[in-house]
Amino acid sequence: MTTVRRVAVAVVSVAAAVALAWGAVGRGCAGRDAATPEGAARAFIAASRAADKEAIWALLGPATRARLGEAAVAATERVGGARRYQPLDVLDVAVSDTTYVPTDVLARDVHGDRGLVDVLGPDGHRDVLTVVRIGGDWRVELEF
Repeated sequence: MTTVRRVAVAVVSVAAAVALAWGAVGRGCAGRDAATPEGAARAFIAASRAADKEAIWALLGPATRARLGEAAVAATERVGGARRYQPLDVLDVAVSDTTYVPTDVLARDVHGDRGLVDVLGPDGHRDVLTVVRIGGDWRVELEF
C-alpha cells in the first residue's frame, strides 16, 4: 500500500471512529472516568462529541497514537515538507449525519490489560471499541 493511500485510509478510518463516538453519547457526563473500560469509552465519546482533539488524544492508546504519528509524517512527506503535520492535524472529528445515538456502553471480554467495549444503539446496532490499560487508566485503541 502506498504512503498516500495509507494516510488516506488512516484519516478516513479515524474520522469514522470519531464520528461514531461523536454521536454515541447518551449517558451524560457521569462516565468520564477513564479508570474503567466503560468510563474510558464514555470519556472518548464525550471528547469526540465536544470536538476536543486534545482530550481525544489523551484517551487514545499507544498503538493508535503511533499510527496517527505515522500518518502525520506521511502527510508531511506528501506535501514535500512545506507544512509539518502533527498527529492532531490528521485527526478528523467531523460527525456524520447518519451517526446513531447509543442506548448503552458495556464492557465485555476484559482480560488483564485489554478489553472490548460495546457501544449499543437502536435496532440492534453495535460498534466495538478496543481498550487497553496504561498506567492504571484505560485508553481507546482505534482500528484502522
